[in-house]
Amino acid sequence: MDQLLKDRANLSLAHVFRLLSLFLEREPLKIALQGLHTDDLQLRGTALEYLESVLPVEIRERLWPFLEGRKAPKAVARPNKDALSELLRSRLSIETNLAGLKKR
Repeated sequence: MDQLLKDRANLSLAHVFRLLSLFLEREPLKIALQGLHTDDLQLRGTALEYLESVLPVEIRERLWPFLEGRKAPKAVARPNKDALSELLRSRLSIETNLAGLKKR
């Protein structure tokens, strides 16, 4: 039952990201979604930081509890371009981490 609920939550989150890709760059959103599913806190943090920098406040406040389980941050730590650069540099690490998780 727990796995079923987790799978449904993941599908719902993927759907939200598909909708966001209508307005935001698709590839970075895909990488961020993948980063959220890693077990590496640094990679997950990079994904969250990117999302903090690109999501409008109203969307971020409503989505954040499903991503991090806490209120959305009120201020962005780094400019969007810096967060995007870090996310793109993390792509290979994210993919490697996810591949390792699938093997478990």
